[in-house]
Amino acid sequence: MVQVMLHADELAWMVDEKYLNEGPTWQFNLIRQGEQSRWMLQRYRYDIPSGTLNFTGEYSIDDEAFALVRQHGVKIDTRHL
Repeated sequence: MVQVMLHADELAWMVDEKYLNEGPTWQFNLIRQGEQSRWMLQRYRYDIPSGTLNFTGEYSIDDEAFALVRQHGVKIDTRHL
């Protein structure tokens, strides 16, 4: 699912995800580079019954936060997209 919206060889990390019974929905946050090459935290919500992925916002993160993401986030393998 997540790999569908990423580009081949793009750097991206999953930093938070949770399943919610209402809906039901799956919420997750990614760190990836935005259009201006800044590292962005992007929020998404996937509505499971309808199969709809919704972008719910983003904000830039600083270098210190990005260093923590690289240490503790789950890197998404985009090598073979």
